[in-house]
Amino acid sequence: MGENMDENNSLNADFLMTLLIRFPELAAVKYEPETRSLKLTFLLRGKIREIDFKAAFDRIQAHLETFAVLTKKRPRLFRFGRRRAQDLTIIDFERDLATMSRAELSLLTALLGNEFGGSLVREETPFLTDDDLQLQDDVIQAMLDDGRVSLADKGYFAFRGQGRVLVLGPGSENK
Repeated sequence: MGENMDENNSLNADFLMTLLIRFPELAAVKYEPETRSLKLTFLLRGKIREIDFKAAFDRIQAHLETFAVLTKKRPRLFRFGRRRAQDLTIIDFERDLATMSRAELSLLTALLGNEFGGSLVREETPFLTDDDLQLQDDVIQAMLDDGRVSLADKGYFAFRGQGRVLVLGPGSENK
């Protein structure tokens, strides 16, 4: 039983790490077991005016809703939020895992890049080749498709900092 739990923990940590490596625009990812969802955090340099954020959010939401219709995967949970911290605007996007796809994640990051351009904080990953990116895409989609990630009953949090990706999982708060 312990071996199966260790394998589950490893799969969840690998999944979150892969997301952060594959999508350098992501600042952090948190798995919410209560809602079986992912909370994706993006950072924008500077403060974005409310009217500009609302207009950008409306366009992003329209694209994502169209994507959901075309793929026939209506999200059960879809939340966008914004908060400020010093000279940053923090954008949180929460989606249920059951209907999420790698293509939607790619679309979301592309839309954020289009809307906010150079304001979107992005960690450069020059060491990744096209083959590496394709492999990560395949791993992400396979884990979303087979539901292994959604089986976890504990929260996970992964973030990037100083060129590293760190994952905190069950029990890490006691260490």
